[in-house]
Amino acid sequence: MFFKNKIASFGFSVLVGVYLLLSFGFQRTVPLFEAPDEPSHLQYTAFIVSQGRLPRFGKNADIAVYPHPPLYFLMASPFLYLLETDVTGLLNDLQAINLSANRFDPHAFRRSQRIRLASGRSGPRFGKHPDLSRILLIRTLSLIFGLAAVVFTFLAARLIFYDDGLALLATGFTAFNPQFLFASSYMSNDTMAAAVGAAALWLVADATVGPTRRHYLLGGLLAGLGVLTKYTTLPGLLVAAIAVVIFDRRQWKQRFADAAGGTGIALLLAGPYLIWNIVYLGSPLGTSGADPFIAIYPKPPDLSSYFAGPYWQQTFASYWARFGWSDLAPPGWVTAGFALLSVLGLGGCVLAWRNGRSLGSSPVRFFAFASIGLTLAFHVSYQFKMVIPFGRYFFPVTAQISCVLAAGLAGLYSREGRFPLPGAVALLAAFALLSLYCLFGVIAPTYA
Repeated sequence: MFFKNKIASFGFSVLVGVYLLLSFGFQRTVPLFEAPDEPSHLQYTAFIVSQGRLPRFGKNADIAVYPHPPLYFLMASPFLYLLETDVTGLLNDLQAINLSANRFDPHAFRRSQRIRLASGRSGPRFGKHPDLSRILLIRTLSLIFGLAAVVFTFLAARLIFYDDGLALLATGFTAFNPQFLFASSYMSNDTMAAAVGAAALWLVADATVGPTRRHYLLGGLLAGLGVLTKYTTLPGLLVAAIAVVIFDRRQWKQRFADAAGGTGIALLLAGPYLIWNIVYLGSPLGTSGADPFIAIYPKPPDLSSYFAGPYWQQTFASYWARFGWSDLAPPGWVTAGFALLSVLGLGGCVLAWRNGRSLGSSPVRFFAFASIGLTLAFHVSYQFKMVIPFGRYFFPVTAQISCVLAAGLAGLYSREGRFPLPGAVALLAAFALLSLYCLFGVIAPTYA
């Protein structure tokens, strides 16, 4: 049993079931390619299937795609191999589309045989292509990783709060976030990054009672997976590694030995890819592979004005509910509701700490804020290169954000930092209904 009582266990089962239903609904409602970078991600995968190797990036790139670590696309390759008979034709079509979409060759889309760009400036970006509809099943991989993130969020929250209502509430803030459901419905490595980040939170929560060799080895496994998944996971994983060492009260000799073992596992997993980056791009992380995109994409004309408002507004809105290619927004009251939730959650945390009250595990609380803060610093620093105020880049710490919000609401509700199970269920039901509205009231009419 996950929970202390049958009602809570039943509630978690229902939560998972509703998440799966909503994710499937989003998956079937959002047309192919009508989501951020889905053509690029599909082309990355098609190149692997067609050529049998990873694509090279940089000045002489094989594909017109922003460089990402390869693990998600390697895992998606068997799906595409089974779903598409003409992978080479699909690869060529996507190359033409991505050359145009990424502004390298504005007229290249004319060479595409089965995929066409829509002519209108609003609504769908791509024309209908029913013969490619079977490829929609490749999106199932994102749903699987989204489910993993939900489960790890619950496992972490259970260890942090020792409270059924709070554990459910934190899990639901991840599962019923409309943007997270949207990301679970299309081809993207964002939910995989969220699963890695949520697993890191669970690992740190489990390590508070005293880290053992198991925690270091699992930490190394997560570090290797993070490097191979998405670099946005690295700030949270770095904080997790530091937290495990700090929590460890054993002699330094034991800590160093176990840390060396964890580092060895990380290098065993990610080492070949890091070497590949050094060979082709000149550095372990291969950041020069993004140079062609940095040169083309816009930079904020006035940094002070950008960070005074638009950056925060766009990042916040796109963390909760900004669909399509980040240009399909729900009514303002939806974003206002999430703003209210955030203010109450953070305000509850501040109020509780000022009154000397602890909300869940105190060490994990600081780890959660440090992870979020370092991820924010990483995100802000990248804005100086490219304008990318995308909230989904915070999905590697979405479990941490969810736990902080749940703790804050509990701090407002009671001095003991508890939250009643019926109240958690009612709040999550409202959250699920809001996601349902985003699906049928915002997304479905756009692509009807």
